[in-house]
Amino acid sequence: MSRATLPSKYARALFDLTKDLSRNQAEGVIARFATHLKTKGKLHLAGAIVKQFERIIAEREKREQVTVAIAHELSPRARAELILVLQGYFKTEAVGLHVDPTLVGGAVITQGYTRVDASVAGMLSRIS
Repeated sequence: MSRATLPSKYARALFDLTKDLSRNQAEGVIARFATHLKTKGKLHLAGAIVKQFERIIAEREKREQVTVAIAHELSPRARAELILVLQGYFKTEAVGLHVDPTLVGGAVITQGYTRVDASVAGMLSRIS
């Protein structure tokens, strides 16, 4: 195993171990992973592993659909413009919009682990 590929292999293993876990569970796995690296004398690879891990996450999110829950139906033109903006921002072609009758106003945008709550309810909860 060459040194150049070791951080990539560790990053892939860490991703595979954490991809389906909650944030708290993933943090525990990452802490044990760091302990393992230290025990094996490989802690110096942590920076390269993190960089590779972030690349894996970014690549995965590029392929994942952006889902947008909106409060009210948009005009065809507004809908097309919103899709174009989201495709550029999230760097993906896969954008799905749907009306969520539970939203009073605004939108909730989700892609992978990223969630942007721009709904009226979300804004009010952040104020209080």
